[in-house]
Amino acid sequence: DVCSSDLFPSHDTRSGYGARSRDLVKAIINQESKGDPNAVSPVGAKGLMQIMPETMAEVYPEGNPMNPYHNIMAGVTHFGTQLQIANGKVSEALASYNYGEGAVASLKKKYGEDYTDFLPAETKTYVTNILTEDLQKQKENPP
Repeated sequence: DVCSSDLFPSHDTRSGYGARSRDLVKAIINQESKGDPNAVSPVGAKGLMQIMPETMAEVYPEGNPMNPYHNIMAGVTHFGTQLQIANGKVSEALASYNYGEGAVASLKKKYGEDYTDFLPAETKTYVTNILTEDLQKQKENPP
């Protein structure tokens, strides 16, 4: 399991998401890389959470994106930033993680709360799949 206790911190101080973060991050990993720590996308995103080199340099400069622990920490940090920008709205943070913070901000500026209607189909599917998997995990493992 790529998110075993030796790779995945039991609590993270970077994301600010809280106790359910492990299941949510596992869902992001499943969607991003299907759990392949060696995954590299056609646009250069790397590792479990498909971190772009620029993002890695910004949020975890000492890390190696192909190291699973470093990749998860960078991804959690980046997602945590998106979550803060989205005022805790998980679906908006996921859209920003996938489509880009600037792209989502631009859509929100232009369309307001209807911005989700204008997200690419891939991003809509991405958000739905992650939220569905996270909800399923919550049902299987209530707090």
